[in-house]
Amino acid sequence: MKLLSYFLGPETPTFLDNPPVIFRQVSSILEGGISNWYEITTINHNGTHIDVPFHFWQNGPRLTDFTIEDFVFNHPLLIDIPKGDGELIRSSDLAPYKLQFAGSDLLLIRTGAGSYRDTDPARYGRRSPGFHPDAADVLLSSNSKLRALAFDFPSAASPLRIEEGVKFHQEVLGQTGRARYLFLIEDARIDAALSQTDLRRVLVVPLFLTNLDAAPCTVIAEP
Repeated sequence: MKLLSYFLGPETPTFLDNPPVIFRQVSSILEGGISNWYEITTINHNGTHIDVPFHFWQNGPRLTDFTIEDFVFNHPLLIDIPKGDGELIRSSDLAPYKLQFAGSDLLLIRTGAGSYRDTDPARYGRRSPGFHPDAADVLLSSNSKLRALAFDFPSAASPLRIEEGVKFHQEVLGQTGRARYLFLIEDARIDAALSQTDLRRVLVVPLFLTNLDAAPCTVIAEP
């Protein structure tokens, strides 16, 4: 099995000026406490996380409206679409793969941005790629069985192209009235060594936070 999510901690890169993850030790054995325990402070969009429709659609389903079976993907597909700082994935980038992912339930896109996540977190959080709104037309085409999209950058919105990213979120999460929507798995670990043979099945295990729009998640690939 392979882990397609990152550890969540104070070192986790954040999108633009989002508040960081903070761990505060409340009880310490070394300082006389009977146990170690911590207070954890984070927004629900830090690190590898899953967005559901309520994130951009007020009447959309919330995280706890789904069951764990909704986050099991038996036909994942990995594709490479290299992108540089602030570049957007467009419908023209996805069109050559349309027939392949029409029968897939999870599409994983590797742009190469994940390669500098740990070495240059400021670049990762402030200059990463994103999606253009027209990409939604291909992803949500009527013959597609796609239910989720994962990618190796912190948000579907590029920090350098926020307006287009907001529109893409609205399109794929159902806010614009489309008949279908996708889950978005942001900040996924899609390393250079990952191959299609590693992806027989993918399990996404969110922290089921009551009635929220997103949550940190653990993503596991079974070969």
